[in-house]
Amino acid sequence: MKGSKARCDTVKPVSRKGDMDKEEYIRKKRGSRRVSTLTGVLLIILFFVGVFIFLWNYIISGMFDKPETLDVPNWVGSSFEEVSTNTAYTSTFNFIPSWKLSDEYEFGLIISQSPTEDRKVVKKEGKIDIYLDVSSGSEIIIMPNVVNKEYRQAEIELKGMEIYPVVTFVPSDNVTEGYIISTVPEAGDALKPGDPVLFTVSAGPEIQCVDVPDLTGRTEANARTLLESMNLTPGDVKMVESDEPKGTVVWQSTSAGTEVAEHTKIDFDLSLGPEPTPEPTPEPTPEPTPEDSPEPTDNTDPGGHTEDPTATEPGGDVTIAPPSVEG
Repeated sequence: MKGSKARCDTVKPVSRKGDMDKEEYIRKKRGSRRVSTLTGVLLIILFFVGVFIFLWNYIISGMFDKPETLDVPNWVGSSFEEVSTNTAYTSTFNFIPSWKLSDEYEFGLIISQSPTEDRKVVKKEGKIDIYLDVSSGSEIIIMPNVVNKEYRQAEIELKGMEIYPVVTFVPSDNVTEGYIISTVPEAGDALKPGDPVLFTVSAGPEIQCVDVPDLTGRTEANARTLLESMNLTPGDVKMVESDEPKGTVVWQSTSAGTEVAEHTKIDFDLSLGPEPTPEPTPEPTPEPTPEDSPEPTDNTDPGGHTEDPTATEPGGDVTIAPPSVEG
């Protein structure tokens, strides 16, 4: 019995076709996982290779290209006029001068430059800006061009050069109000600190003045027509009580003969007319009563003579009455 039990322990079970033992299953699972990992790594590598190729073609390759450069010449001590008119320089460089007082350099000589000499600058399609400090001498200042500039900004600019301009305003239909029309001295002229400089500044279009007409007694339509014909503006109109004819002007805001600018507004009042006079109401005449009738007066004396009512008292004037005619 013991021998048969040992033999049973060593006998392997018979697998059916298509079944997979545990070890083979684990081995195949590991293999498929390895393939998936390798595929993912490969895809990541391909992605980074694609990104690198893109960056190289469009960005990185240009970073390693050496740009064309130029050496900046030394212009310090040279005449600005000669340098700025030399076509060998002006074809490549754009000179921007700034005038400075200097006891060391004579008038018109270049004091300093930026970029400095022998510095390499990248060549480009347009011109390269070169900033130059140019000597205006120890006591000489070159008048800058401030025409068509706002005069207050120009004042600030010149005061920094110890120039204090005097401003005069004149009418102008062409130059914007507040902008400089001309200067004395003109741009480019030499002057010393403290020298007088005159700014002629635009005051805008010239304003014409007119005398206000007398509107008194005119109708509203007549007054409006008259004001407009003189480039004045009819203003507010009010109706007021007045004994003047109805609808006529009795008051104006600006007195006749006053000089005002064109388009000034003129207000005026119109009369409502005099108030109508009421017709008097006739009083009724009272009828006489018998008690109010006068008693007859007897003018005969005892002798049968009728007293003359025109006779006067003794001592007075005598009036002879005409004889009565008996019918």
